[in-house]
Amino acid sequence: MKATGRWSVVSFIRFIVQFAWAVTLVTLFGQLLWLGVTLFISEIFHLPAPVFLSAQELNPMYEDLIREQGVAVYSSSVISANYVLAAPGGLSSIFISIMQLGLTAYLFYALTVLKRPLNALALDKVFEPENAIQLKTVALLALFAAPLKFFYQWFSSRQFDRLVDADIIQTTIPPFDFTLLMAGLVLYIFAEIMKKAATLYEEQKLTV
Repeated sequence: MKATGRWSVVSFIRFIVQFAWAVTLVTLFGQLLWLGVTLFISEIFHLPAPVFLSAQELNPMYEDLIREQGVAVYSSSVISANYVLAAPGGLSSIFISIMQLGLTAYLFYALTVLKRPLNALALDKVFEPENAIQLKTVALLALFAAPLKFFYQWFSSRQFDRLVDADIIQTTIPPFDFTLLMAGLVLYIFAEIMKKAATLYEEQKLTV
C-alpha cells in the first residue's frame, strides 16, 4: 500500500482526521446548545465537568469479595467521573464551562490545521513548504494541549472538592496526559524533516 497519494496510508489517516473533525464540530455545537438550554431553562447550571476520585475507599469493598467469592481485587489508580450542579454554582462553574468549550474549540482548530497537510500528501504534494509549517503548528498545539487539559481537569476537581465534604468522598490530582506531549514531539520532528526535504527538493529543482 502506498504511503502518499490517493488510496494510501495518508488517505486513510485523512479520513480518520476528517471524521474526528466532524465529530468535534457536532460536539462543539452540542455543548453550546446544552449550555444555552441549561442556563435559561433547567436548574442544572453548567456542562458535565470531570472529577478524579481516590480509589482507596473502594479497596475495603473489594476485600469483601475475598470472603464471599474468593476473588481479590485492588485498585491504586484514580476513578474518572463527571458531575453537574443542580443549582447555580457561581463564577467558578461558568469558568469551567468556558474552559470546556475552549478546549473543544482548541481541538477543532488543531484538526482543521492538520487536515491541510494531510490533504496535500493525499494529492502527492509532498514537498510543499506549507506542509511543514502547518504540521509544526499542529505539533505546538499538541504540546500546549497537555498542560491546558491538566489545568482544566485540576480546576474542575478542585471545584468539586470545594462543594463536597471531604469526609464523604476524596478527590485526587488528575493524571497528566503524556500522550499529547509525545504526539507533539513526534509531529515536531516530522515537521522539521519535511521542512528539510522541501528545501532540498527546491534546491534540486534549481540545480536541474
